[in-house]
Amino acid sequence: MRYSILSAIGVVATVLLAGCVEQPAEPGGDCVCTTQFVQVAITVLDAQGLPVSGLTIKVTMPRTGQILDPSRLSQGSEPGRYVIFNDAFKNLVAPENRESGEEIRVVGSLKDPIFDETYRIGAPGECHCHVAKVSGPDTVRVR
Repeated sequence: MRYSILSAIGVVATVLLAGCVEQPAEPGGDCVCTTQFVQVAITVLDAQGLPVSGLTIKVTMPRTGQILDPSRLSQGSEPGRYVIFNDAFKNLVAPENRESGEEIRVVGSLKDPIFDETYRIGAPGECHCHVAKVSGPDTVRVR
């Protein structure tokens, strides 16, 4: 019985630590990053404060004119929640903008655009392992 409990604790600890596996930030570099996949998400609400689902989200990087591939973004796990940037796009943040943030423009549409917001997304920290929202609203109220 005691062996079973210790085995179970070991399995749980292994599973919990698996989310914190580390890997080099850059080959040959001194930094080590977790394999955690970071996403920047926003909540979109209507005038009554209810979540707005079914939006098409278009994310553009004004510096380059690049439109992010929407298949690499996703709707969040809650109604009205939308991912606007994630670690898959981390390398699009210019090195000089990692701390201050790279400007992105986010337009949400049903048939017509219902919001247009500007955000700054960076990859701050010494190792620049993951993206983070530097500025921009967490919640957008549609017009």
